[in-house]
Amino acid sequence: PDQAGFAMRVLHPVDLAITKVARFQDCDRSDIGALAQLGAFDTESFSHLAEEAMAYAVGDPAFAGLNLRDAAEVVSAATKGQS
Repeated sequence: PDQAGFAMRVLHPVDLAITKVARFQDCDRSDIGALAQLGAFDTESFSHLAEEAMAYAVGDPAFAGLNLRDAAEVVSAATKGQS
């Protein structure tokens, strides 16, 4: 039988975490930590990719940079002890 299907694209966990940096409310911090605990990314890759993404962000880059620094600390704490 002919089985029709569809392709679904989903974000990588690090990309989803990066989308949460701009707002960075309590729920965003929690989500970033939970995504980091999956082990799909570390602080270095998160920071590098987020810095690249921030070049295209709308709004105050200084504010986004502060959020990014704090978000990297969340990732570091969430991945502490992972190898």
